[in-house]
Amino acid sequence: MRKRKPITERKEEVFLAITEIIAEKGFSEVSTTEVAKKLGVSQPAIYKYFRSKDEMISYFLKQLKSILWDILEKAEGKETTEEKLETVWREHVRLIEKTRILPRIIFSDTLHTGENREKLKDVVFFYQNGVKKIFEEGIKKGELIESDPDVLTRLFLGGILFSALKWLLSGESYNLMEDIEKVFKTFKKTCFKEK
Repeated sequence: MRKRKPITERKEEVFLAITEIIAEKGFSEVSTTEVAKKLGVSQPAIYKYFRSKDEMISYFLKQLKSILWDILEKAEGKETTEEKLETVWREHVRLIEKTRILPRIIFSDTLHTGENREKLKDVVFFYQNGVKKIFEEGIKKGELIESDPDVLTRLFLGGILFSALKWLLSGESYNLMEDIEKVFKTFKKTCFKEK
């Protein structure tokens, strides 16, 4: 008799399976059937951990928020605003390269309706506010030019998101990290005070 995996281990596998499905087929194709296929288990086996597709999506978004929280925590451990922002974009890019999901989630019609919309909004605004805090602190410390931290945040995250989308649409034909590094260098010239 096969030993059943611990709940946390199985749920982590489900999270990774969902990221693969999103990367390959898009968010609209996420279902208990597809996740079961990806994991090589029966659909009823998925129901032991998640009662519905909505519950599975809720878990997925909760895990995504936790990953983004970890990025912000890692950045918070740095000293300067430049180091903090560089940590955010590097870790963000690593997440995109690993999972290929963030641009697809943001532009997914499936997540822009009903309860999922509120959950996605919570994740996006949580992350946006965390990055905005870095900009606010950088302005207070005199490392950044006087500007609206909300606008700086949108420019910063928008640059990452658009670069990632372009990279995905190109068939991942170039180095995303190097491309976004160029974007960040230009961003620094525009927003940071001369040393």
